[in-house]
Amino acid sequence: MESFALIKLPELLTFLAGSALVVLFTTLYNKGAWTREHKRAAFLEREGDRFFATGLWGNAIDRYQQGIAIREKEMQLLYVLTLSKKLGRCYRETGDNDRAMQYFVKCETIWDQLRKDVKMYEIYDELALIHLKRCDLKLAAEYSRKAIESQRVINSARLPVSLAIGARIAKERDNFEEAEKLYCEATERADKTGDIYGLASLYYDLGELKKAQKAIDKAIVYYKKSGVYFEKLGSARTAEIEEKLKALNHHATIATPSNPQ
Repeated sequence: MESFALIKLPELLTFLAGSALVVLFTTLYNKGAWTREHKRAAFLEREGDRFFATGLWGNAIDRYQQGIAIREKEMQLLYVLTLSKKLGRCYRETGDNDRAMQYFVKCETIWDQLRKDVKMYEIYDELALIHLKRCDLKLAAEYSRKAIESQRVINSARLPVSLAIGARIAKERDNFEEAEKLYCEATERADKTGDIYGLASLYYDLGELKKAQKAIDKAIVYYKKSGVYFEKLGSARTAEIEEKLKALNHHATIATPSNPQ
């Protein structure tokens, strides 16, 4: 029996060596294929970003969808989440809110699985805006609340954006007091960070809010502040605001009763 084992030993060693080489080459091949696919997915995402930046939504969607197919095949959920967010934004820009909703909800589902450091507040804002367009103000307010609360915890620099979205939703719900409160908090935070464009936009929105409430004097104050910041940016919106101020000043003059002689 012992002599038989010795005779077979060289054959066994040859077999094991051959098997090891097969496993090694298979692993190297698969790793190379994975690397190629990984690089291709990264390239497609960059291409999609380039098209997104220029407003070519159809081209961007095509690249992102090709990229997400590779990432899903490789079970790279964090990348799938990122691409789903970008696809959702593309579809929202095209006006296809149903498809946008599908991708943003997909982001939420993946995040529930991963629970990693992902900027979910951006997804919540996107969902809030879609529900706002659909006039589902209750759900819009709920997602907006989630976006704001999650950023308060980390004191996010992006919080003014979410506060402004929350204010828009509150305004649509005729909750003008809440809208003003959120806009004012947003302006305070934007002022601390020196966000000139943010301040210009927020004061403009406050002017619109006060105009809707027919509080003309306050609307004029906010429009003037907005105009100052837009002028610093060299924006063409300065002329638009000047026209608004002329119209409001004219309205205020007519509304003010003249003193009896």
